[in-house]
Amino acid sequence: MEDEVILPFTIPSVYGGLAVAEGLAKLRRDGLLLECEVSDSLAGVLRSGLKRISIPLDAIASVEVSRGWWSTSLVLRLKTLTVVRELPGLRHGELTLQVRRKDRREAEHFATVLEGYLTEAALDQLESGPEPGSSS
Repeated sequence: MEDEVILPFTIPSVYGGLAVAEGLAKLRRDGLLLECEVSDSLAGVLRSGLKRISIPLDAIASVEVSRGWWSTSLVLRLKTLTVVRELPGLRHGELTLQVRRKDRREAEHFATVLEGYLTEAALDQLESGPEPGSSS
């Protein structure tokens, strides 16, 4: 599999629609790195500064691509919220990254590679057995 897959994204309704987040999702074998900047929706003048959020693979439950007429969404379901506290747009353990229509194929490729990484991690977990001290 590839070393890194990069996908540009937008989170359109941050702070009740007063702001928008734009950034890059970088997928690596060890997890996902989100780099984004939040700016106001009106003029785009007020900016938060660059935020970098790392999400390890074991914090991701699933990924899904949702296709619409004008855009595509990549929906990440998370197992824990502790790793993404600073990330705007998180709702009920789901993070929806909106992708431009022209990047639709890249979003589907991104999801396929991520699913592969998640499957590999789950198989590695099964082969290594339960962690010491776990009840399963």
